[in-house]
Amino acid sequence: MSDLRANLQTDLVLALKSGDKVASETVRLIIAAIKNFEIDAYPPGSTGTLTDADVLSVLQKQVKKHRESIAAYTAGNRQDLVSKEQVQ
Repeated sequence: MSDLRANLQTDLVLALKSGDKVASETVRLIIAAIKNFEIDAYPPGSTGTLTDADVLSVLQKQVKKHRESIAAYTAGNRQDLVSKEQVQ
């Protein structure tokens, strides 16, 4: 397991223990995106493993997706959804 992925797992446990709902939801979404990438890039039985560069790539895609969502919600005058995306 990559160091960044292990750090995210630790962050999830800390967020759950502290009761921080937003942080735990956000970290879970990131971990799920990383897991999906891992399954696609390194299917079971393959010899490859997830690297920190892979994790960074997934994180960058998630940031881009949230920024695009914020722009779309702002254009649609949906401030409630803009606020939610900005917190994540």
